[in-house]
Amino acid sequence: MNRLYSDIFTENVADAVVLPLGGSLTLDAMRLFGGFDMQAAALFALAGAAIGYTLNWLFGLLLERVRHATPETLPEARYRLAQGYAKRYLPFLLPFSFLPFGGLLSLLAGFFHLRGRIVLPLTVAGYAVRLALA
Repeated sequence: MNRLYSDIFTENVADAVVLPLGGSLTLDAMRLFGGFDMQAAALFALAGAAIGYTLNWLFGLLLERVRHATPETLPEARYRLAQGYAKRYLPFLLPFSFLPFGGLLSLLAGFFHLRGRIVLPLTVAGYAVRLALA
């Protein structure tokens, strides 16, 4: 039984990374067959997704440092313009990070230096709504 919850955790980490490496098959099967503690399953799914989105955000920060080291790839003026748009509009899109390839949103948030204390709650809140509606 405990193995199922660890499977949910790892599946949601894999599902939340930039290129989804898996899905929430175990959680869906538990929901389908019933008889399981779905609150615990949802908490493990949320924790896994939070770690996946955090890894995406950190990877975005790393990509920005690489961009900063090689400024000829993206001129600073264009980066600042895109960063302004990202800081203005990306927080409205972050709750939809649970959609396929939505991990790119948290990666872009890291790349454009949105604060982690803004990114993580918005992505996890969106994922919690997805779990509640499923």
